[in-house]
Amino acid sequence: MRVVFSIVFLFLMSCDSGDSRVNDFINASFKLEQGDNNGSTYYYLKLNESVDSHNEFGKIASEKQLMQQYLLWNLIDLEMSPEVRYSYHSLERTREKFYDQINSNSKVTNSLKSFLNLDQTDDNLISLDSLKSVASKLFFAKDLGEGRIQWTVCSGKSIFPQLYSEEKYFETVVIQAFCYQAIYNSTNTAGVSILDRFDDYISEIMPLLYNADSSSLEEVANQEMWKRMYSDSLLQQALLSEYNRSNNWSFKLKAEDQ
Repeated sequence: MRVVFSIVFLFLMSCDSGDSRVNDFINASFKLEQGDNNGSTYYYLKLNESVDSHNEFGKIASEKQLMQQYLLWNLIDLEMSPEVRYSYHSLERTREKFYDQINSNSKVTNSLKSFLNLDQTDDNLISLDSLKSVASKLFFAKDLGEGRIQWTVCSGKSIFPQLYSEEKYFETVVIQAFCYQAIYNSTNTAGVSILDRFDDYISEIMPLLYNADSSSLEEVANQEMWKRMYSDSLLQQALLSEYNRSNNWSFKLKAEDQ
């Protein structure tokens, strides 16, 4: 039986100056949670949802908490070895191994630098169409076999590693996180969210799958969903609303005539 104890341990290790901002961010924004698995103590990384508002990363925590959660699931957890994700080492040894892996992994550090706007340039432009293309793929189907489909809005591991090359995946992971946050922050003036629209599209798509070949069921379902989501005005509204909420993004939205 696995029992979790909610205990916060902040990382307080020093690091090389080149990645000090990334490690300072991790110190403030994440915590080690202690758990018990049949009498064995283990530690795992979790989002710190109570960052001190006076901390320099407090504003980031309040503005981008959902993005941070996505990056924990789909960047840090993805790249950490199993022995670090769920560590049965001592607390100090877990800290040491975690930082060793973080600081030696340029995919993680470069993505977190992008998230923190440490490498922002005027050339870091993205079109609204590209945002919609990424956002639409956060809604996806999984074939469970025997003609069964499970629909998901990414709240955990995403489908992007299956769709993108490794290079493109890590180039876009912060954009994925932005889109994830926009989706979960979306509610229009009528109280309708993009998640409600997702349910409507599922109802439209399921009858279309009855005649689909079982080997292509997942692909057909996803293509139908992505097509609808890409063209959805509410999704576009959600992305624009989230973008306009702050000027502290790692990218700039490209003007339509650029």
